[in-house]
Amino acid sequence: MDDVHQNHGKLLTDQRRKQIIEMIQKRDTITTDDLINHFAVSSMTIWRDLAVLEENRQLKRIRGGGGACGRCRICGAALF
Repeated sequence: MDDVHQNHGKLLTDQRRKQIIEMIQKRDTITTDDLINHFAVSSMTIWRDLAVLEENRQLKRIRGGGGACGRCRICGAALF
């Protein structure tokens, strides 16, 4: 695969992950099925996206989807 296709795929991945965060911020939680249908991607793609976003402390994976991270009321740190 050439650099153009690799960069295009990376851009789409980053955009999709940003949109996932935005969707969770609006709704608090979202199901894996909703994400699969919204983005027309495989369940493994969504699973990887949620895993990366959780690793980056941008969401908390829950059974069947993802949710907003809890925040400490005093310092704002993510609670897991």
